[in-house]
Amino acid sequence: MKAKDMDEAKASRNEMVFAVLGLMFFNGVSTFLERAFDAGIGNQLSELAVSFVRYTVFIGSFIMLLQRWRGSLKTILRGGWVWGLVLLMAASFTWAENPAVVFTGVRAEVLPTVCFGLYLATNFTVTEQFKAIMWALSISIFLSILLAFVSPGLAFEPLNSTHPGAWKGIYSHKNDFSAYMVLTAAVL
Repeated sequence: MKAKDMDEAKASRNEMVFAVLGLMFFNGVSTFLERAFDAGIGNQLSELAVSFVRYTVFIGSFIMLLQRWRGSLKTILRGGWVWGLVLLMAASFTWAENPAVVFTGVRAEVLPTVCFGLYLATNFTVTEQFKAIMWALSISIFLSILLAFVSPGLAFEPLNSTHPGAWKGIYSHKNDFSAYMVLTAAVL
């Protein structure tokens, strides 16, 4: 194998790892990070850690989109009505009761998610996207099982909750956990 081919394979593998980690962050690992950090280092640091990961994924996606700007532009132009929905979400702060809160949500949640989604659509085939989703969900299952043994207080609903003892894994609620497990069963 030539050095150039090896470099391309390594870059491709690194991008797949980035995609899997980004998918895990956006599918609920961020809430686990918040809960874990709250238990260990406090609320303000947990928000800082989650924001750091969110903006790392956002900036990484944005840089990679810029590097392949022609493909990114082609993907954007093929998006059609989806971009109308994105613009509607982005503009929703203008008619909101509390525009500052909605604008912050758009900036902190919608923009990074859309940028990451555009990165996935631009740089991966549907088959590769499917593999990345499969890896992210499989790792989430493993982490949920591991968490049940290592820290049951984080893996199960508290006894004073509406659903005491229900398994929620790395997710914030048992219903989120079950929704992702059904998706995992469909993907695997």
